[in-house]
Amino acid sequence: MKINIRDKTCILSKQAFLWAVLSVAVCAYPESVVYAQEKPDDYIARGLTYKGFVYSPSLVVSSQYNSNVFADKDNEATDYVHHVKPGLKITKRYGAFNFRFDGDADIKRYTNNSSNNKEDYSGSFAGTYEINSGWSLPFGLKHIKRYREYGDPQAEGSSAEPLSVTTNFANAGLMRRFNRLSVGLIGTYTDNTFEDGVSRDGSSMLVFSDGDRRVYKGSLIFEYDFLRKKVASPVEASNPDLGHTFFTHISQAKHKYENNAYEDGSFSGYNQDRTSYSVLSGFNLNYKDIVFGKIAAGYTMQKFDEEGRDDINSVLAEMDMSYQYSGKHLLGLSIQREINADRIVETDYDLSSTYELLHNLFLNTRLSYDTFEFTPDTGVKDREDKNYGAKIGLEYLLNENWSAGVGAGYLLRESTEPTNEFDRYVIGLQLTGKL
Repeated sequence: MKINIRDKTCILSKQAFLWAVLSVAVCAYPESVVYAQEKPDDYIARGLTYKGFVYSPSLVVSSQYNSNVFADKDNEATDYVHHVKPGLKITKRYGAFNFRFDGDADIKRYTNNSSNNKEDYSGSFAGTYEINSGWSLPFGLKHIKRYREYGDPQAEGSSAEPLSVTTNFANAGLMRRFNRLSVGLIGTYTDNTFEDGVSRDGSSMLVFSDGDRRVYKGSLIFEYDFLRKKVASPVEASNPDLGHTFFTHISQAKHKYENNAYEDGSFSGYNQDRTSYSVLSGFNLNYKDIVFGKIAAGYTMQKFDEEGRDDINSVLAEMDMSYQYSGKHLLGLSIQREINADRIVETDYDLSSTYELLHNLFLNTRLSYDTFEFTPDTGVKDREDKNYGAKIGLEYLLNENWSAGVGAGYLLRESTEPTNEFDRYVIGLQLTGKL
């Protein structure tokens, strides 16, 4: 069964209960993409094919009970939250061109707090032009608009209305393959825009727009295949879990900010422009389809243009490994460390488990631990948050087009600033349709 998880709401109770859960069920969904055991053939959606295009539409409808929708420590507000998530994937191979479009939306409605209603959406178009057997030109475009969740480190219970974060992304480059060695040069442009707002009690402004910036990035890529499987199609060959590949990515980026830092009611603070340097090396591994995934580590450094500012440095980590413990049981471990879009050093640890109870019934569990270290860029000194989360759910495959699920979870936030602490639990139902 292939599982694609980007569920940032790590949701079951306080630390003692979490570790009690750990002794019963060793894990849960990792946060990033994980390849689990394949679904039975009679439960796989095939998509729709027309004139060489493959269309894969989807629709997810869910409802949840949330015990603390505003992530507030002292004034918890319960609500029922309803989601409608349409999605569409389109793929096409035309001669030397490979194209892929991905689009999705999350329409969220609250029963008792309609002012918190929001619509997240994203769309991306990516492809590759294969000049010949050795040269190729990858390219991509992406647009994302999402709203801050109450419970995000910088937004818990604070704003009167949801505040948006918009990202536009474009990349293009050149790749050259020399037998087992591939070398590439990729250029990337990113534009980040953050919406400002007011606090829920109307007493203060919430300013995030001092983080508005454009990032111009160049990356040098080296990849070496130690061992590759024989594959039947270019689509299969694109699977990162084939064989064993060593890679190194070296990058430099220029960050140009729209405003100086926000201080004393205006954008009169320090110049935020900077140059970042990063290196990340690791392996894509696959041992007999039993142990597979990615392990990588590196380092990043941000040097300010303004003299006298201390550099921001951090270790980088990317690990997304799966272990096929048996034909029915897949275990996963995911670790990621980065400086995120809010300029917070974020480290995520996830343990996961997917177990086939019946031919078409799966038990999914997850435990997570996340840390958020606030850099001076955030305007907050000496703050660190910790999230403890757990989640358990059942997925029932009705047929190749429909599945149903039920789940429950818990999230606990600890912080060096006690006013930012909270906890919540969520119970929900979900129906998924795919063609």
